[in-house]
Amino acid sequence: MRQWIQERQALVVAVCVVAVAAVLVWRLVGGADDGPAPEGQAWFYDVERGEAFMADAEQFAPITSPWGNEAVEVFWASCGACSEDERFPAFFRKFTDEAKQRIADDPSLGPVARGESFEGRMWSADGQSWVTAPTVAESGVGEHLKDKCPGNLRYCR
Repeated sequence: MRQWIQERQALVVAVCVVAVAAVLVWRLVGGADDGPAPEGQAWFYDVERGEAFMADAEQFAPITSPWGNEAVEVFWASCGACSEDERFPAFFRKFTDEAKQRIADDPSLGPVARGESFEGRMWSADGQSWVTAPTVAESGVGEHLKDKCPGNLRYCR
């Protein structure tokens, strides 16, 4: 085997270069979108376009999408794998203008606002109708998920 590789070094190098290039193309074209957002990033959703994108997790929705529309934070769920093909928006979150102003005035509230409970959060099952509640459970917007994947629902954040 070693002799075969030594005799065909150029071929082995070419195959390795092609393999690395294929992996890079796969990650850039969409294969890297299958899991949770990378550290420091969060999933947001342009409701008008129906498209998700990643942005700085330090932002509090609503934010402006790359297409110039209002975007809200999206939380994913799945009945199986959390791949791009199998996941679906479980619910959406944004903050009231007053809550965003409180966070801007006191940045130490940022982690609290992303925690278990925070006054000024708004939740939605469809990105259109909003309920103001400190937690998603209190908002009731997750009720539509009960029968979607009986015994098999998983969150894909």
